[in-house]
Amino acid sequence: RQIFPVLTSAERVSIDLSAVTECDGAGIQMVCQMWRAMQVRGKSIRMTAVSTKALAAMQLAGMDAQFLSAHLNEV
Repeated sequence: RQIFPVLTSAERVSIDLSAVTECDGAGIQMVCQMWRAMQVRGKSIRMTAVSTKALAAMQLAGMDAQFLSAHLNEV
């Protein structure tokens, strides 16, 4: 939660997920909350270098291909 003020103060945020080796429901929830917080403010967030584990968790959680391609660039 401490990261949200930092995130929402920037116009664009890129988050490198290349080092993610495990991702559970809490991690997925945080990604969704960050995305919503930025979108509500008309700002953009981009996930870069998404690791295989992070991508698999997101797909398992039901994040469809449109969300992944639109918001998780450079997979």
